[in-house]
This record gives sequence, structure tokens and C-alpha cells, in this order.
Amino acid sequence: MLRALVLVLVGASACKNPQAGVAPTQPAKRPAPVAVEETVDGLTPPPPRRPPDLAIPVRANTLNGDPNGPKQAEFDTVQAQAQAKVQACLDAIPAGTNLPGGVARLAIKFEVQPDGTTKNGSIDGAVPPETLNCAKAALTSTAFPKFSGSPVKNAFTLTYSRPQAQPAPAQ
Repeated sequence: MLRALVLVLVGASACKNPQAGVAPTQPAKRPAPVAVEETVDGLTPPPPRRPPDLAIPVRANTLNGDPNGPKQAEFDTVQAQAQAKVQACLDAIPAGTNLPGGVARLAIKFEVQPDGTTKNGSIDGAVPPETLNCAKAALTSTAFPKFSGSPVKNAFTLTYSRPQAQPAPAQ
């Protein structure tokens, strides 16, 4: 309390100008700053520690988060080409083959490696075995652009439909 009073008195006396109304020729000298000690008794808890500055990592705009990883647009282009190859396999199903409800759904899963090759690919669906083999070959032969970082997993469903042969009308 006494220190605060001394600071107030020192500050107040520095503000007074003994020659009121007379322009000073030299600026008034300021008193030297007074050091104030802050003491914390054993009962007062210390102030909370400031958490360290954590830099929030900027996630790259890629499929695997790596700055040199694959971009969505590049993958979409190659995947569209792969889908066209799988479509050609489905189009090759013989006309007499009965598809349940005239629809074939293929569940396609694969993993693209950083070197652009596909791995762990699987294709499931109610189509003839030759069609599944053709679709798997089309998928594994697809080359994606090379990239950095971890592999990218992908899955999609391809639905193929064609009109069922209608029986000839009775005459």
C-alpha cells in the first residue's frame, strides 16, 4: 500500500509545472521508473500457465492429406476411364443371360498405391464369372497418376441395367 502511495505521489509531482503560464525551454525530466515486486504468498495459487502455441497443421487439398498427394480431379478422370472399361465388360454379357430384375450391381473396392497401381481390389456382384474376371482385369490394369504419401482407398457401386427380353405376344 505504501509503495502505491509513493508511486502516486511521485507521479503527481512530476505532472506539476512550477512555472505555470511560462513556456518551458526544456522538457520536464521524468523520474526514473520504480521497480515493484509482486509477491505471492503460499495461499495464493500461481496464475494459470499459458498453453504452448500449437500450430494447427494445414491439411493439403489432396485425397491422402500429403502436400504432393493425389488430387480429386485427377482420380475422378482415371476412375471414369476404369468405369468405362468395366462397363464394356458388362456390355459383353450375352443377351440370353438372365440378370435378376434386369439389373447387375457391382461393388468395387480397391486401393491405389503411391506408384499409381491398384492393389487389394475386389469386385462383387450377381454377374457371370467371365464378367467378374473381365472387370477385375480392367480394374487392375488401370494406372493412376503417381503421388506421395499414403495409399488411397476407394469404393463405389456400379449399377448396370438392360431391358429384359419380353416374351413374344400371343397371337
